[in-house]
Amino acid sequence: MSEKSKSLKNPKASKTIRNVLVQPFKTKWPLVNENDAKRVTKFLEEVPRDHVVVGTNAALELLHTAKACALFLTSDFHPHILGKQIIRMARRNLSTVKILAIPGLKWDDNLQKMIAIRSGDQRVDSLLQAMEEIIKANDFEDDLCASTVSIKKDELRKRKVATKMGPEEISGLYLTRSESNQRAFIPRISSYATKSKVGDAKTDWGEFISFNKSTSESMEFESEEEDLEQKVNIAGKLNAKSNESLKKQSGPYIGLTVNRIQGNPNRRKNPKMKKIK
Repeated sequence: MSEKSKSLKNPKASKTIRNVLVQPFKTKWPLVNENDAKRVTKFLEEVPRDHVVVGTNAALELLHTAKACALFLTSDFHPHILGKQIIRMARRNLSTVKILAIPGLKWDDNLQKMIAIRSGDQRVDSLLQAMEEIIKANDFEDDLCASTVSIKKDELRKRKVATKMGPEEISGLYLTRSESNQRAFIPRISSYATKSKVGDAKTDWGEFISFNKSTSESMEFESEEEDLEQKVNIAGKLNAKSNESLKKQSGPYIGLTVNRIQGNPNRRKNPKMKKIK
């Protein structure tokens, strides 16, 4: 049997590609063991009621106002990606917040998805100290999540005061022809053109810029202010410098990214499922 007839008898299965939401960075899920969960729960029960905020919406509102010092999530938080996104945005909004995932999180003998804690009490400080010990022992606070953006007044971008320009400064912004048969702008002659006229044997590539996308090159945009400096990779890959700036971006919002993945063609199909015609 020829290869052509074999390929006709056994056609290749079509590949299905899906778009899924993923996080741009890896986030550690701060799940504690049974002993640490009992220890934290004991301290949590001693916290005054007016310092405890129960419920997803109420806890998120407290995190948004940066008044929460601790956050507890249930270990079976669903969807899991949303729980990790809440952790990242909470740490971005307030870097000192302590976060743990407790199995069977309860308050007043009722299961809860999320509990936030307000600061300002000695018993809250004891809870925070116990949480910090657990976080350091399990290395829950990775470098990326713990990266803070400290914005000080002296480090803020200095804005130039707007001043009115005089007639001489305004006239300098425009190019005018001195004579009708002359150009308003005459570009300067490059060193390469000068050497080629002289007949220099050595080729001077001077300020030549390659547009070949196969090689990894980078362009630098420099300005008077240091914090406006960016670095862009021509090949489309994120280089180390721009990756660091992305990690340290300011603001409480962190966007998700979309990945295109292919499903498993060898998965077991349910024989009871029938096609709807």
